[in-house]
Amino acid sequence: MLLFCALRGVGFGALTVAESALIAELVPLRYLGKATGMMGVFIGLSQMLFLPAGLAIESAWGFSTAYILAAAMGLFAAIMCIRLPRVRPESKADRAAAREHTDGPPRVAMWKLVLVPALSVTTLSMSYGLVSSFLPASVREIDPVTGAVLGGIMLSLVGGAAMVFRYAAGEFADRTGRPGVLTIPAQILGFAGMGLMAATVAFGWSVWWLVLAAVAFGGAFGVIQNEALLSMFNRLPRENVSEASAVWNIFYDSGTGLGSVVLAALVPLWGYAGAYGAGAFIIIGGVAITGLDLYLGAHRVTEYGNIKTRLKRLRKV
Repeated sequence: MLLFCALRGVGFGALTVAESALIAELVPLRYLGKATGMMGVFIGLSQMLFLPAGLAIESAWGFSTAYILAAAMGLFAAIMCIRLPRVRPESKADRAAAREHTDGPPRVAMWKLVLVPALSVTTLSMSYGLVSSFLPASVREIDPVTGAVLGGIMLSLVGGAAMVFRYAAGEFADRTGRPGVLTIPAQILGFAGMGLMAATVAFGWSVWWLVLAAVAFGGAFGVIQNEALLSMFNRLPRENVSEASAVWNIFYDSGTGLGSVVLAALVPLWGYAGAYGAGAFIIIGGVAITGLDLYLGAHRVTEYGNIKTRLKRLRKV
């Protein structure tokens, strides 16, 4: 069982990295934000529909049926991938030609370019790991009657808000041509959502305040997902889009895992309110990091082969 779970994890990890990189390669630059937002919509919809569907199938017909249907869907997806166009990696000659159209070579290492966007998504995904583990229980603790109904759909509210806001952030990035502008506002919104969760639980406010907090946090998380990925694509040369996608997924998943373990360990000590407050504090730390990068690192962008320079050429044409 562990072996097959590991194999599935390897395949899923490769798929999540490849899909983001393929979008950066295949989609016209003017629609890249919308395309990454639409990817988030499909990911979110699949989770909202098939996580509860899998539980229902298991309850009615057993685990074997659920696993067989899931395997059939994976096989169908593999067949669909045959129709994907083949992307030719850029050669060294192509990269050299791209550098000739710019003022100079790259100025900083890759990790310096992607670290801040990666940390911005990590600070939110850590809180998401906590929210996904304990938000339904928090709702039921505040109001056992209403919470019994809302607790089951609360995570769907978080996921639904993330889908809508992620797509809207992609639209905004396409219209303005400036990915990353919404990062700090989204972080502040995420801090407000986590802070409202902490205050609602601590002071015993109405459970409907938790609904508002879930929507605010989910929306912020969706915006951050898109802004962080687009910022990495914008800062790095085109030949590094696969690395950017891998880094984004690594920091996203690492943050979710850390939140589910580290922040969750605070619940027995400080209660739900204390754990949510700690998540809000981490998000504020992310705001400070992003603000410092915005102030000090405005020009830390490679000046060849990335989305920023390619868009400049399109505008000239």
